[in-house]
Amino acid sequence: MTGCAGRKVCSVVTPPVVLQREGRVVFHVVHGPTGDVFRCAMVDFGVVTIEPLLRDSTTGSSGAVRGVVVETALHHAASNLDQFTQLFALVAKPRADKAGKSLAG
Repeated sequence: MTGCAGRKVCSVVTPPVVLQREGRVVFHVVHGPTGDVFRCAMVDFGVVTIEPLLRDSTTGSSGAVRGVVVETALHHAASNLDQFTQLFALVAKPRADKAGKSLAG
């Protein structure tokens, strides 16, 4: 990921996986200058949450660092449109099935 200043700031370090129990697509991003690793969780192309992967060893990351990580996650999903479209469909299916059951019941 290229940051606003045109230099590489963050890297995606794990492939995205679907966590059905959480209903999210999850992958990890490392912020190069600080070495902080973040768990990025997405439900679609517009919703991403991040949290430090190692809470005890990661000092409070600045808003600027967290912003770059969010930007990286969104860019990664958009750059891999077909893959993430399929993953988000897998995440959405159980929610749709559950909603259908509650409407029918």
